[in-house]
Amino acid sequence: MKHSNVDPASCPKCDIKLLFSDPRMATWFRDLVKPRFPQCHISDSWRGEREQNEYQAQGRSDLKWPNSKHNKTDIFGNPSALALDLFRIDDRGVGLWEYGYLKSIWDYVEHQEPKVRWGGGFKKVDGPHFELLEVT
Repeated sequence: MKHSNVDPASCPKCDIKLLFSDPRMATWFRDLVKPRFPQCHISDSWRGEREQNEYQAQGRSDLKWPNSKHNKTDIFGNPSALALDLFRIDDRGVGLWEYGYLKSIWDYVEHQEPKVRWGGGFKKVDGPHFELLEVT
């Protein structure tokens, strides 16, 4: 299954990825991001141990399992990622990870609820990464 811009309100592949995300992140993406940025899609939500450790070994993540917000589970042990990595699919169907596009998403969501943190502001910049700020 591929990502699709056919229906600007929804993408079947993104919807599957959201099933493995914390409900607050799913709502954030569906209700806040997708309506304003219909070409936006999710490249990563939850990552299992093997995938997370591969990402870390390849330098695509600084964190080993289970320390990434992509590795979080709910109280029953079900995948419940607190982070989403986003990208854009243009009119030709090409996937793009453009810093300016991702920054425009950040500019829009920065002061909205739920509060998220953007990887574009990390010491080691991670433009596609948006994570839920956990309130204790």
